Amino acid sequence: MRRDNTRIDIGDFAATPDWRQDAALTVYLALASCRHAENVTLVFPKLNDLIDKYAPNLKKIMNQYPEVKKALTMPDGKIYSFPTLQDPNFLSGIIGSQMWINKNFLDKLGMKVPETTEELYNYLVAVKTKDPNGNGKADEVPFAAVGIFTIYDQLKGAWGLGNRGNMHPRVDVDPATNKLRFIPADPRYKEVLEYLNAFTRKGCSTKTCSPSPATTSTPSIRKASSERRSGSIRTRPLPAYPAMSA
Repeated sequence: MRRDNTRIDIGDFAATPDWRQDAALTVYLALASCRHAENVTLVFPKLNDLIDKYAPNLKKIMNQYPEVKKALTMPDGKIYSFPTLQDPNFLSGIIGSQMWINKNFLDKLGMKVPETTEELYNYLVAVKTKDPNGNGKADEVPFAAVGIFTIYDQLKGAWGLGNRGNMHPRVDVDPATNKLRFIPADPRYKEVLEYLNAFTRKGCSTKTCSPSPATTSTPSIRKASSERRSGSIRTRPLPAYPAMSA
């Protein structure tokens, strides 16, 4: 397939639903990089004047925080996109998802909501070994999540890692130096992995939900939770997760 002298105007696709715009843009950029494409031009509309006229809140933020405007402005002095901005005090927005604990299991095990990593470990082991759903089967899923690093993202904050939220999964700021830090190079990163390894060896991770953490899917997590077999989950709250406490 050849695309000669093709002009793709992103502005033509303004009516695309928000949740699909990223996917649409990916297609257009892929077309531009296709080895069979020739003379492909991507035209992005300039937003500077539109922001001045129609986006007073964004304009106010850019005036109040010049670094935001600097980050948005391209070398040609033009702005082509809107940012995603979150108040650092709005923790739910930064975290994105929460960890949910099965309150029914807590009550049956006589335990309180875990407040430390040690208490969480003890709770997960109890879910695995003490049959809190009372069906006589070892079918409980202590911690259901899509992959081990999904659990890591939830727990790394206990070691002081990821202090800039999950939008920066491998980079944050070292509070000791106030400089950028590559998280996997920090010794505490290894401590998190050792902790995860400890309860994974006990069978308390996603391996109990499917043959492999990498293949654990959201539907299987929902199924386990709707059957009241999950001790905890890390995802957004959905009706399929009964009797869970954040």
